[in-house]
Amino acid sequence: MEFINVFNKNDWSDWFAKLKWQLISFKFLSFVAVLILLVLTWLSLDRLFLQTVELAKDLKTNGFISEEGVKEIILRSQVILYDNTFSHLMITAGAVLASIIAIKGVSYVVDGNKLKDMSKAIEASSGDTSKVLEDLKRFLPKRGA
Repeated sequence: MEFINVFNKNDWSDWFAKLKWQLISFKFLSFVAVLILLVLTWLSLDRLFLQTVELAKDLKTNGFISEEGVKEIILRSQVILYDNTFSHLMITAGAVLASIIAIKGVSYVVDGNKLKDMSKAIEASSGDTSKVLEDLKRFLPKRGA
């Protein structure tokens, strides 16, 4: 009998509904957007660096700069592109982490206020259980959410 309970259609439909809402949630979409932007930024920096190296090689081939000039161009472009970008990415990551912590803090405060309101509603209802159940439905999560 245990085996049959695993294939309960209602349980699986509820689970897929929750999964669907998690996948289209703001948290998931923002996480994917940030990852895509990071990858695209890094790929574009790599492409820009390779173009700079090719330009320095062409300048050396045409005799406009010496071999030391090529080394200097490559070194400076690498420092400017990657080191500065890395420091900016660290600042951005810190800001994103701080905003995540702030959002979680706000959600904890809101949940605490809901719990306080719920306990006040239970105390205010003088033994009328239908009124209590009616008040509690406001605070309970919707089915499939």
